[in-house]
Amino acid sequence: MPPALKPLLAILFAAIAAILHASPPAAADARLEELVSRALESSQELVVASERVVIASQRAIRQGALDDPMLMLGIDNGVLRDPLAFDRDPATAKVIGVSQMLPFYGKRDLRRRGGEFEAEAEQERLLDKRLDIRRQVSETWLRIGLVDGSLRTVDETIDALGDLLRISETMYGVGRGEQQDVLGAQLERTRMEEMRLTLRGDRQRLVATLNGLAYLPADTPLAAVTLPDIGAPPAGVEELLSLALSRRPLFKAQAALLEKSLVGRELAEREFYPDLTLSLEYMQKEGSGMTGDDMYGLSLSMNLPVQQGRRQAMVAEAGAEYRMLLAEFDTMRNDLRRMLGESLAGLARSRALVTLYRGGMVEQAAARHETLVSSYRVGRAGFAAVLDGRMALYDIERRLQQALAEYNIELAALEALAGGAVNGGEKR
Repeated sequence: MPPALKPLLAILFAAIAAILHASPPAAADARLEELVSRALESSQELVVASERVVIASQRAIRQGALDDPMLMLGIDNGVLRDPLAFDRDPATAKVIGVSQMLPFYGKRDLRRRGGEFEAEAEQERLLDKRLDIRRQVSETWLRIGLVDGSLRTVDETIDALGDLLRISETMYGVGRGEQQDVLGAQLERTRMEEMRLTLRGDRQRLVATLNGLAYLPADTPLAAVTLPDIGAPPAGVEELLSLALSRRPLFKAQAALLEKSLVGRELAEREFYPDLTLSLEYMQKEGSGMTGDDMYGLSLSMNLPVQQGRRQAMVAEAGAEYRMLLAEFDTMRNDLRRMLGESLAGLARSRALVTLYRGGMVEQAAARHETLVSSYRVGRAGFAAVLDGRMALYDIERRLQQALAEYNIELAALEALAGGAVNGGEKR
């Protein structure tokens, strides 16, 4: 190859790589968002989570309400000889009364607040489930993008092997090649055809998974997906950890449960104080005169909180629950820090590989292949080296697609961990 052509080839291959690995068009982004929206709107898991929020909210209202009052009807001082004669004895009276149990001051409010914190936790779990559904749809979409990119690479390789097959047949026809060259080209092309069939099957399976997530028919077609390009590196572990703790619904749910546990401890301490029962009775008499005047009764009763062991156990249980939830929170935070570190390491690795492949490896492999083809035409290189060069180019292009897909999948997982978008890629 003339030296002057090498810079031109490098520019050409760089342009081709830029086209192949450019950011997805706006239509692709819109399609992904449409699928995410459908998944969120149709998910029965979210319906279940929403009903849990309703249940917890209504339970909070119930827990803060008074018990029903008690109605009492009776006969006081009735005469056994004539039980339905209410005027035989001036002490006989028909009685109607009502009583209401009144919890000790603050108990109702504490019960209601505990229920509200539980409802808040359920609401945050619902929001976290939405994040997880978005992650599942995005990851499946990106895996389809990897398959589509690999299919494009396989198609290009099959076309290139077809060209090499024709060259080997021509060289064999004029006596400057060997039959094994033709057979070798045919074999590699058949292997690529097998790879294409495998990838098409993988795509069909992934599209069915994606349609299932979006509650669409399994055979709903999906246009080719192009992987987004790599973006600016995200923040460090501690910055992302702080961001996640402030906005990730899962941690807000755990914080709400901690608040509920504190309320539960305060409520358990209020159990050492008695509840009151207020009663009012009206006694109607059939007699006349002073002895027949109607009467009333008013009383205030209370339970005696003498079972100290039971109440002390309630306080101890509430304290243990708080310590357990606090330990769970610390465990969740430590696990999140570890997962963020692992995700950032994977993101950096994939980013470095994409940069490495694009920084020269693809162009170098392509230029080497062109040089080998030219050398084979003039008898200075064997056909095995030409095939090896072409398959080496395919392998590098495949690894580039793999690294780009892994970058975007890792980024989607990182965004789910952080509770939203991070500075690590195109707008999501």
